[in-house]
Amino acid sequence: MYRNERTRNIILIVLAVCLIGITVAYATLSQNLNISGVANVDKTSWNIHFTNVLTPKVEGDATGGKATLSGDSTVITISEGVLSAPGDKIVYTFDVINEGDLPAEVETTLTQIGDCKAENGSDVSIFCNRIGLDLMYKDTSEKVQKEDRLLSGETKTLNLVITYDKDRELTSLPTSPIILSNITSTINYTMLTKEKSEIPLPEKKAICKRATTLHTEECVQTDEEYFCLGAGYTETGTKGTSTITYGNLGTTGVLQTGDAFDCDVNGDGEYNSSTERFYYVSDYYNTTTKEFESDTAVLLYYNNVNAGNPDNNTTSEYDEIGNNWYGPRTAIVQLPTTSQWGNISLKNEPRAILNENGGNTTKGGTLPSNFSYSGYAARFLTMQELKKSCNNISTRQERELNNCNNYLLENTIYSNSNMGNWGYWLETPESAYDVYAWNVDGSSPYVYSNVVWTYGGIGVRPAIEVSKTKIDY
Repeated sequence: MYRNERTRNIILIVLAVCLIGITVAYATLSQNLNISGVANVDKTSWNIHFTNVLTPKVEGDATGGKATLSGDSTVITISEGVLSAPGDKIVYTFDVINEGDLPAEVETTLTQIGDCKAENGSDVSIFCNRIGLDLMYKDTSEKVQKEDRLLSGETKTLNLVITYDKDRELTSLPTSPIILSNITSTINYTMLTKEKSEIPLPEKKAICKRATTLHTEECVQTDEEYFCLGAGYTETGTKGTSTITYGNLGTTGVLQTGDAFDCDVNGDGEYNSSTERFYYVSDYYNTTTKEFESDTAVLLYYNNVNAGNPDNNTTSEYDEIGNNWYGPRTAIVQLPTTSQWGNISLKNEPRAILNENGGNTTKGGTLPSNFSYSGYAARFLTMQELKKSCNNISTRQERELNNCNNYLLENTIYSNSNMGNWGYWLETPESAYDVYAWNVDGSSPYVYSNVVWTYGGIGVRPAIEVSKTKIDY
């Protein structure tokens, strides 16, 4: 057997013009038979190539460029992409398909930047060191690596992700365009031998599993108009019981709002139904593209948190300075960190903050396009995700949440006046004001807004993002 590798070096210029070459290098098969008598060799084909090259998606001030596929579909060339400012990201999405008869596996993969120089010859190493280049699977965000299988007839969707100063730590900009040369991302596939194909792949452990029991609380409120009592949680009420049961066990193979899951967020291999309970809200809402992405689920924690730990008494300001156009920069410190919940991560740590109408402004100013969740494993729920889960509810309509799945109200004042919190902040500021942000309120219960500098009984409730391939449902 011999290998015919095809590589191509293309120039990428940051802050001017970007060109990237992506190649699939592959093995060809050769076999000689020297046997007395007659032998037959079945006709087989080796055909691995790119397909379904999508328009690149960008974050920040980047532009994605154009993508073209070579005649034999083994080279993708992307031109005119531009990275302009710290935090910029370009994501190129495409499929690799095995249309041959033989199973394959990755033998080697190489994704690298060859040279990084300034046009004027100045030292730009500080900027070059901030360029990230990763080739990963779209559904799992795991990097393409040796021994990854691509069976006959199988297709896998990949992302090539280019980032510039991901954590936005640079305090200056280059004085001239930076030229990145010899940018390559190459995957070399080889035939998967029969012996190896018979070895099962290690089972990828699910992060979230369907709950087998549901959380309950007793309704001990006395107000017959609001809270849980107003929703009918009494022996003589519409619910016929004073026991509130949160969420639902759901249907195998189907994801519905309020389905309860136990998620191994800390990676200890345990699915703790008491402290790792989450509820499916909706598909992931990308605040940059303003589209829902069906490959990723957003799940809401059962409780508010204090420095990442469950706590239904601690409350927090959204922004202690009193401005709503910076995002939840004060409340964010209560979220679980990547050290506490190391088994999960956010798809996009810098996120655009949007108002309730999907716009990027409030009365106070322009909302950030790259609000940083760096170091945190979770974020705040958005108004768009909440509305998707709750039949496009309006806002400030008393008792409107009585018509939604009640998982939104667990561990709030909804069930008991002794609870230390009324609800929790959403990520979303209110567009018509400069000092208000939206929150879920368990008293009426409804979606309300409050001044961002008040503790006001409002806490922080984490929302996580999990690939649906890692959810056992």
